[in-house]
Amino acid sequence: MRNQCFAFIATAIALAACSNEQATESAEATASAETRAAGSAREHFGEHDFEPVIRERPVDCELIVDGKTYIDGVCQESSMATGSAGFIISGEKYFAYLSINDDGTGSASWNGKPEATHAQIPLGEMRRDGDCWVGKRARLCSRDLSPEQEKALIAQQANGGILYPDHPGTAAICVRATGELEEGANLVLDRCSIPRDRIFRRAANGALSIDGHPELCLDLEAPGMMKPPVPVLLECGAGAKSWTHKPVDGGSGPIRSPGGLCATVPAFADRDTPFPADIAMRPCEDPRYEAVEFIYE
Repeated sequence: MRNQCFAFIATAIALAACSNEQATESAEATASAETRAAGSAREHFGEHDFEPVIRERPVDCELIVDGKTYIDGVCQESSMATGSAGFIISGEKYFAYLSINDDGTGSASWNGKPEATHAQIPLGEMRRDGDCWVGKRARLCSRDLSPEQEKALIAQQANGGILYPDHPGTAAICVRATGELEEGANLVLDRCSIPRDRIFRRAANGALSIDGHPELCLDLEAPGMMKPPVPVLLECGAGAKSWTHKPVDGGSGPIRSPGGLCATVPAFADRDTPFPADIAMRPCEDPRYEAVEFIYE
């Protein structure tokens, strides 16, 4: 697991540099924060090696590829960690990654189509032109908003956590609502949209809730026809019991509902899993079903 590996490396560096217990604790706290931030990078990098994200912010974006505009207006920029050079811009359907080379040129790639989950299509060499990077095929811009605009937009954004499946080939996939966060919305696995899909809160005891919506609870909906129940958002009733996510050793863990059910993803049996993919709640202890483990960030 990439997140665990990063946390291990960061902690090892801290231990080598510090000899007293206080310094070690401080370094581990920093590593934990960076590990959580690194999850946002996974959405866009796909197969690229990546550094942890240190800041996500709204900016004025532009992405033009082969003469067609794919992003034009406010979108999300993710900046790389200190010592790295690069950033990501993310619209509702498209995203692009720019890596700055040692010679000052840039190398860009993008997802190319809305259903693609990796920025695997190269856009070639890019050269900086003010707030933009321009190449033979593409123009990629990230312009600062005014402090007032940025502050107002950040205040409107979801500020919870994300649940990613710890499963090969799902780097850009997370648990998300099929529509608005309202009663009756189903939860599925689909390509993440940051910050829209920061919808969860996890308490110290592992209890999951919906960020900014105390009136909504995770519940079960039975689709019928002998199919397993699926997760849905419903109004919290009296005495509603919490769903939980309890990772092992700070890593990944299953999503559990009351009654001993765990989240499974039947579509994972297909090597080329189509998304969105349904989440089916199955008995945790039933060997016929494999509970999917998730990472909360």
